[in-house]
Amino acid sequence: MSNNNLNADSCQSQESKILDYMLTGHRITQLEATEMFGCTRLAARIADIEKRLGRAPQREKVSVKNRYGNTVYVMQYWL
Repeated sequence: MSNNNLNADSCQSQESKILDYMLTGHRITQLEATEMFGCTRLAARIADIEKRLGRAPQREKVSVKNRYGNTVYVMQYWL
């Protein structure tokens, strides 16, 4: 499947930046991806990385506090 996004160059750049970040041993959540890389579709970039590497990054649900102080669960990814 090819990337038909009009911003394909931007998506590829986000993918590379996220991959490089994870390759250095960091874990990443959607909020971190948005703040650090301007990526609002982390799950899509993770799928792209999976295709690129031929293996899926590890993932787990982690609990965090939202802006209202409630505990919510988000997905965290790493290699």
